[in-house]
Amino acid sequence: MRDEGTRGFTLIELLVVIAIIAILASILFPVFSRAREKARQTRCTSNLRQIGLAAEMYATDWDDTWPLLGYSASTPSPSVPIYNMRYWNDVLEPYVRNAEVFRCPSHRATPQPYWSYGWSYDLGSGVSVGSVADASATILAGEVHGLACPISYPSRTGPSASLWYPDPRHQGLAIFLFCDGHCKALKPEATESPENLWDP
Repeated sequence: MRDEGTRGFTLIELLVVIAIIAILASILFPVFSRAREKARQTRCTSNLRQIGLAAEMYATDWDDTWPLLGYSASTPSPSVPIYNMRYWNDVLEPYVRNAEVFRCPSHRATPQPYWSYGWSYDLGSGVSVGSVADASATILAGEVHGLACPISYPSRTGPSASLWYPDPRHQGLAIFLFCDGHCKALKPEATESPENLWDP
């Protein structure tokens, strides 16, 4: 007679347990994935807030003026040596002291990009801080689609405009930094309608 106290699992019971584990995994993995992405979004928002603080410090030092998109340089920039240029992120880096601030953790480009964010095309031409009519409703920087230094509205046309589009890396949302220092996650098309958030 078989001892019932030492009976093992039958094949059917093992298959049921495996099926239950598979079902739980299929439910929980997307939850964990969304949680990881939410953490990356939080880090990205923190990066842009630090960029905003750096821009304010820069403006204090430079006649209350936002950084330019690009600056001519007598020697090649370490970041983009071929163009012999320095960019907005180069002049802000001394204020943040950490190049990783310019990289979004959800930006999966290969090789790793020097920056993940773009500076407002409309404000990057020597615009003074005080000339922005509504700082809380004017975009200063945000996640950019290509490896280009400007960012602009999604419907802009031009030779390089497709690189300047906002990049919705966070479940269809892109993080934007506004001139008053706050950040907001928006769909790119929401930056133009019902109001244009790009016009200073």
